[in-house]
Amino acid sequence: MNHLEFVHVKKRYGPTSPWVVDDLNLTIERGELVTLLGPSGCGKTTVLRLIAGLELASEGRLLIGGHDVTHLGPVHRPVSMMFQSYALFPHLNVMDNVGYGLRVQGINKHDIAARALAALDLVGLKGYESRWTSELSGGQQQRVALARSLVIEPEVLLFDEPLSNLDARLRREMRQEIRNLQQRLGLTVVYVTHDQSEAMAVSDRICVMNKGQIAQQGAPRDLYDHPADAFVAGFMGEAMWVRAQGLPGGQGLQLGDWVWQDGRGHPPGELELAIRPEAWHLTDAPSGLPAQLRHCAFMGSQYELTLATALGHVLMMLPSHVQAPRIDAWVHLGLSAHGVVVLSRSS
Repeated sequence: MNHLEFVHVKKRYGPTSPWVVDDLNLTIERGELVTLLGPSGCGKTTVLRLIAGLELASEGRLLIGGHDVTHLGPVHRPVSMMFQSYALFPHLNVMDNVGYGLRVQGINKHDIAARALAALDLVGLKGYESRWTSELSGGQQQRVALARSLVIEPEVLLFDEPLSNLDARLRREMRQEIRNLQQRLGLTVVYVTHDQSEAMAVSDRICVMNKGQIAQQGAPRDLYDHPADAFVAGFMGEAMWVRAQGLPGGQGLQLGDWVWQDGRGHPPGELELAIRPEAWHLTDAPSGLPAQLRHCAFMGSQYELTLATALGHVLMMLPSHVQAPRIDAWVHLGLSAHGVVVLSRSS
């Protein structure tokens, strides 16, 4: 069942200004977590603000639960938004921060206390009711903001870059908590981020946005393995763009002056490939692509290698238990089918 629907929605901030959101058509089902992913300025935060009622559409219609809310303000929409900055009140304790939205709605004090305690228990902050927000860690503040969003029981929950202020370990923990909570409560969630790993970890569906439009949407694995174009391929992880030529009889692919003999099965003709870092590996075979190591970074579980080749600079990953070549050493690279995406083929 469609819970949230954009119908030909457009948004701009002046009669002669460019469209920030350009003819957006999008449906989100009840209980689905959809992430808007894209670079700064692509329109993803504006879409979130349109749902919240903080911005009004210039054209088109927006429906929540089948009801047209296009011209309604934020107070009249069944939506709660968790901001990047958390926007907690420093003069209120945790309990009062969580219950603030209920107080604005005119709920009685007894019900506010009961619902606020239940929300704090849900996010693992039972016993923190009397703490000041300044006494909390970044992760705890994020949980308070999440409890405040949940306590008003919204039909749609919005997240605007919610993890950007946290360190890497806490980001991983909190994205798991958000995902677990969303699934347990069956929440409809729209999540905005520019971090593709975060988007892939939490989403049922990802909409990659570019210049106010959806470039491609789908399940995380589908977008990673089958990007529609170079923009999506590059934004859904690292990818090297290479032009290739299919050899007669499907005997391999010609990449510049190098023949990838294992790239069989493609008919003759021009191809455009996106090659992921995980597709490359070191090989002793003389038929491999000659490469010179220019940079090696130890990343804990793996090395990140940058190598100069006739095709351009190649980024590849090497498990840390394997001895990395020395800087400036010449090696040969092999290519695995896994991680090589055929983006387009000429007719």
